[in-house]
Amino acid sequence: MDLVYILLLAIIFAAPRILLLLIPKFPKPLKNLVCVVTGGAGEIGQAMTGILLQKGARVVIWDNNESNMENMKMKIPSAPIHYL
Repeated sequence: MDLVYILLLAIIFAAPRILLLLIPKFPKPLKNLVCVVTGGAGEIGQAMTGILLQKGARVVIWDNNESNMENMKMKIPSAPIHYL
């Protein structure tokens, strides 16, 4: 039982370090890439859209809340965003 507990703890503490090894050090630039943000009119989606726009991406927003979509269109009228 103690061995199983120790192995589980080792896996839990090692997993984040292993995942960091898999993430590329220099991510691909987003310039002129098309990014789809689902739920883009929500709070998290709006934050993601802002970050992607700052990085130079073209953004497509997909959301089922039409009133939030209209608010989003008014907030960023000149940005290269396509609304679905």
